Amino acid sequence: MSPIENIAGTKEHQAYLDKFAYIFAAEYLVRNERIPLPLGYNVSIDHYNHTFRKSEKVQHSISCQEITLRDDARQLLLTYRNVWAEPFFDLIRHSNGQVYFLCGADLTGFTLYSITKGENHPFFSRCKIDFRHCRQEALIFWYVTDVLYHPPTDLLILNGRDTMNCATAALCDFSQPEAFPYRVANLSSFTWQTFDDASCHAVKWDEDHRLHLTLEERPDPVVVEAEVLQALLSE
Repeated sequence: MSPIENIAGTKEHQAYLDKFAYIFAAEYLVRNERIPLPLGYNVSIDHYNHTFRKSEKVQHSISCQEITLRDDARQLLLTYRNVWAEPFFDLIRHSNGQVYFLCGADLTGFTLYSITKGENHPFFSRCKIDFRHCRQEALIFWYVTDVLYHPPTDLLILNGRDTMNCATAALCDFSQPEAFPYRVANLSSFTWQTFDDASCHAVKWDEDHRLHLTLEERPDPVVVEAEVLQALLSE
């Protein structure tokens, strides 16, 4: 299987973003929210929306956001634009000593900003503009809702919804955050094969390095050892 191609910063990526540039105007601004993060950082999000009719029976709606990250002195650290999806974001204190701001960008992309070094590392999959490349993806999210990082193993879990709007999760090797693409495994495939249930949501890591998952068809969470998850990334 070929590596997932990162086209962030290319002319193709910019041409895609340019199609939505008009939405970031005052007439489409819906609301602003400010969200505090650990360590004194905060995120400000301007929400934009353009809803229009493509025909008498079909209405189309495009939601975009401009996300701004600031420190406790309100110094601007990062500003970027997200189109088509509600962004997920988190502040991650990595085992390598750096602090990262991880935030979604579009349906298949994200940006990783090293607060420690002041460097931004964007990722945008070619799959978004050329669906022939989507078969290379380990998991196609409709959108991501949250992430769970486990410093002892550098495993990162992404929770979200798949294209059928079912709960799904992916597992990433986050040992080298700035080296794209990440090794990824589909946790929904694992839970289907192991527990006969593909609809899963990661709840927490415990002190014994086990991941707790809720499944749609089970009343109680299931627990998976970190070693088992690490093996999935080697398959």
